[in-house]
Amino acid sequence: MYGFLDTEIRDNKIYTKDDETLNNYLIKYITSIYQDKLNYWYNMFEEGVPIPNLKIRKMTSRWGVCNIKNHNVTLNLELSKYDIECLDYVIVHELSHFIYPNHSKEFWNLVSKYYPNYKIVRKKLKNA
Repeated sequence: MYGFLDTEIRDNKIYTKDDETLNNYLIKYITSIYQDKLNYWYNMFEEGVPIPNLKIRKMTSRWGVCNIKNHNVTLNLELSKYDIECLDYVIVHELSHFIYPNHSKEFWNLVSKYYPNYKIVRKKLKNA
């Protein structure tokens, strides 16, 4: 059994006092997963990517955004509804923008270096 604020996980179910408490729990949980994944991929990059600041928000037309100037990587909250490979791909994609701020051949080669099957996952997200 795991407890968090007014939230308890027991028998593979989440128990909370209300929807707001559940949403707060889920945001903290999702943030923890996103941050762990961002840290993992950041540490994989050999190209001198700056330490990224994680932001999470619900976006309607993008899975992620990279702001090179302030080192922000913003990830779509909706990624939490998909396989973890989708989150991995989007993180690699956004970190690659620190090296190539475009979608050039070099950019896609870098994405492929860290995420060789990116085309499969990219297609899955485009069809989502």
